Amino acid sequence: MKYIIKNMKKENLKETLDVVKTVFDEFEAPTYSDIGIESFYKFASYENINKMLDKNIKILVAEYNKKIIGMIAYRDFSHIAMLFVLKKYHYNGIATSLVLNMIDDCKENNKNLEVITVNSSPYAVEFYEKMGFVKTENEKEEDGIKFVPMSKKIVQKDELELVFPTREYKKQVEEYLQEFIDNGENEIAGDGGLDEIKDFDKWLVKVQNDLSENTVEANRVPATMYLTIRKSDDKVVGNVQIRHRLNDFLLEGGGHIGDSVRPSERKKRICY
Repeated sequence: MKYIIKNMKKENLKETLDVVKTVFDEFEAPTYSDIGIESFYKFASYENINKMLDKNIKILVAEYNKKIIGMIAYRDFSHIAMLFVLKKYHYNGIATSLVLNMIDDCKENNKNLEVITVNSSPYAVEFYEKMGFVKTENEKEEDGIKFVPMSKKIVQKDELELVFPTREYKKQVEEYLQEFIDNGENEIAGDGGLDEIKDFDKWLVKVQNDLSENTVEANRVPATMYLTIRKSDDKVVGNVQIRHRLNDFLLEGGGHIGDSVRPSERKKRICY
């Protein structure tokens, strides 16, 4: 599915808010009181949002076949005000793309940006957690609207580094492996055999042996294995293996590089 994310034009505000109302009515309104529904409609009205566009709010939209199918509104380049995607287009990564594009825009226009906040609906908490947001308070209710305050730490510059595995990363690597298993994934590309060995100490010995032609297992090529570490929290977010040469099997399929990203960190533009 090829959709595009772009700045909303003012002439498309009504179409965008139609998306908001459609999704709200289907997923949120059934759990709201009459007061809450009225409060939301008042906030998301054409008159109110149109005024805010001239002040501190910006809207990005997802467009497919020249129709708006999703949107994200944010204010002061630091707070998500609304995020909605039509049900028909769920599970296509649209909400994720909207958030990622919004974060990029906030970074570019707010050089002092440290965190992005959102008052998530209870329905969307799980999505935001997958995007790296954490709860900052318990569920609250104001004017009949239920929400969970959440925030995500923002680092302005790339903060990933590749490190060779050592014993100090034992716990992180074991948690990394377990997340793949819990996600129903039995194979981790470029992991130096971690998914097969499932024992950190034995795996570390193999990774070290893989470095040289003299110690690598028979019928294997020497390779260097790296963990991808996010500096801000010292978390293993991925792995990459660089093979020093290719054999016939790798020439046909594997190539010089194998890599993976842990399930919870995908669609966040982690790259090598």
